[in-house]
Amino acid sequence: DDRDLNSHATMRIACLLPSATDICVALGLSDSIVGVTHECDLESVLESQSQPNSENGSNKVQILTSSGFDDGNKHSQGEIDARVKTESKLLNASAESINSLYPICKEAFRAARPTIVLTQDLCSVCAPCPKDVNN
Repeated sequence: DDRDLNSHATMRIACLLPSATDICVALGLSDSIVGVTHECDLESVLESQSQPNSENGSNKVQILTSSGFDDGNKHSQGEIDARVKTESKLLNASAESINSLYPICKEAFRAARPTIVLTQDLCSVCAPCPKDVNN
């Protein structure tokens, strides 16, 4: 493959952590971001893109995750912690082995066609982990 992997034009970045999104924006990679989480600062990504939502759709930024809470409300850290503990007890499992509270929206992920996925592998509850991406 003759593509220049260092070229921003060939990178299609999916940021599955708000901090990764912030870092990409700070590094001037906004034009390469094709997907973010529902918790990311989408406005900062769009404002820093040189050609937001171009006609060919190559810069369209997809929202790649949703809240695992199906009620659509914001939840405190205490509420999230209580849910993780409850699910862990129900499954007789550690927090690391239960599903993420932020599932990946598969259709949006496929539409984004990322070539690079920025995520973490410390906690499967806190954000999508590599296992979630591979599924």
